[in-house]
Amino acid sequence: KQLAAGKGHANSDNNLKSNSTAQESRCTERKQEVRAAQAGVEEAGNETRNAQEITRKTKKKLEHTKRDLRTAKKEIQKLKAKLRHLSGQLSDATGRRKAAEKTSQALAARSAKQKTKLSYMARELKEKEAALRQASASGISAA
Repeated sequence: KQLAAGKGHANSDNNLKSNSTAQESRCTERKQEVRAAQAGVEEAGNETRNAQEITRKTKKKLEHTKRDLRTAKKEIQKLKAKLRHLSGQLSDATGRRKAAEKTSQALAARSAKQKTKLSYMARELKEKEAALRQASASGISAA
């Protein structure tokens, strides 16, 4: 009986040891799960921080781009106004040039008329001069 009792006691020890080992094993598994979960949380936190940093930089770039766009729009408005002004000046200058061309043509036509008139007058003078010389030569020879 004692041997049987001793064996039973040994069995009970083995059962306790195996229960303890099983608990340790489960505990180790849980610890590993917790570590894995903590690593996952830490990685998610890093990803979140990275995403927030990217978002912040993107917002900053967007603000710079918006500011550049506003500046460009103002510059375009200035250039459009300048273009309108220069276009008006060009139109005025073209008008003045055309008027000057007309005046020049009118002056050239008047000048041509006057040249023709002067050439007729010069011819008449030469004819009168020749007639006077002839008359004076005839008058001298008649005297």
